[in-house]
Amino acid sequence: VLILLNMGCLIVDVNLGAESKSSPSWLVVCNLFILFAYLVEVVLRIFVFRKTFFKDACSVLDLMVISVDLVVTLTVTIWPVSLALPVVLARIARLMKMTRALRMMT
Repeated sequence: VLILLNMGCLIVDVNLGAESKSSPSWLVVCNLFILFAYLVEVVLRIFVFRKTFFKDACSVLDLMVISVDLVVTLTVTIWPVSLALPVVLARIARLMKMTRALRMMT
């Protein structure tokens, strides 16, 4: 469900960016919720797996993607600068991370 919500928000965000429109507040809140959910997931995985978490390349990549997305989101929130491309790229990377989870479930 979270993956589909993330994909839908990403599509809406990219379409609005292509039309040079700003993101509505509901989309900003939705993206913050998704980022928070992914952040909680990574923190829980670090807590559960401890040192072995950092030995798995995919887990470290997940941590890096979430970290970059968090930094970019906080930067845009604190200083309203135009970082549209990095924000979209971070969200696409976050979505690609979740495709790995889908492959593992099937």
